[in-house]
Amino acid sequence: MSYQPNPINEQSVLGQYVNGELQKIAAEIQNPEIEGIKFKIWYEEPDKPRSGVLYYADGTSWAAGSGEGFYRWTIAGAWVFVG
Repeated sequence: MSYQPNPINEQSVLGQYVNGELQKIAAEIQNPEIEGIKFKIWYEEPDKPRSGVLYYADGTSWAAGSGEGFYRWTIAGAWVFVG
């Protein structure tokens, strides 16, 4: 995967800032040491879970029913263990 930011007008302070941030993002995406996606480990159930989001439960403080692993929140309002 590769990301190259398009050139922007760097004359303004905002332009310089945005360009700098895009360069940081591009450098991280192209980092060969990145082997996957890092997820936040949840130690308690989120206050307002959203459908379509994966949550990684620590399995001790918060397990959502099936221990450590990924869970998704359904539109019906239930946790489903993904793996």
